[in-house]
Amino acid sequence: MFPTAFPTSFPAAAPSNAPMGPPSRNPNVPPSRSPHQLTRRTPKTTGRRAYATVAGSSMSDPCARRPARAGWLTIGCQLTYGCASMDTSQNISGLRPVAAAQHVVANHAHDTAWLDAFAAAVDRYRAGHSLARTMRAWGWSQAEAARLFGVSRQAVGKWLRNGPPVERAIALADLAAATDLLLHYLKPDRIPAVVRRPVPALGGLSLTDLLTRGDTAALLDACRDMFAFERVST
Repeated sequence: MFPTAFPTSFPAAAPSNAPMGPPSRNPNVPPSRSPHQLTRRTPKTTGRRAYATVAGSSMSDPCARRPARAGWLTIGCQLTYGCASMDTSQNISGLRPVAAAQHVVANHAHDTAWLDAFAAAVDRYRAGHSLARTMRAWGWSQAEAARLFGVSRQAVGKWLRNGPPVERAIALADLAAATDLLLHYLKPDRIPAVVRRPVPALGGLSLTDLLTRGDTAALLDACRDMFAFERVST
């Protein structure tokens, strides 16, 4: 038996004049968010893309989320091809090239202008990366590349970021093909000296001199002749 009995009644609570309503929130505690509210992850802090949650769905469902904004090669919608679908907030570089092209074309088949702009953008960015590769192989600084092409350093920087202009496409294609030959047959650390060395067959000019003259076709032919070993008599 307990030494003290529990009381069978309690005193009534003092009346309060406070209005009825939801309890007050502690200002030091952040409010909870509903699953139906916008869930945003700032790219600057987490590197994640912002998503908008579809009402009644969970974020674990890939079909129930869509990017709040799209970036290059990350299309802001769900692409569908045949019976397969994919959430394109995921990087499409994980797909095989043919599959990625099928998804993009199927989603934008009604907008040929978009597809043309997309293909042109891919070509420009590829040309910019090709120019950066050539600059590394030939040992150019950005200032030297600007001098050789007769443009400003700012222009070369823009080419590297956004791709060179269309009028430079043929010259840069010749230069990229010549760079492929040099990288195939020579050690990378020897290329800067080779392209600056006078070539007797070119009348004492170097490959760099041909580029300065704007004769990239002759430059490519000279590189082909340099490595045409089948012409060498045994």
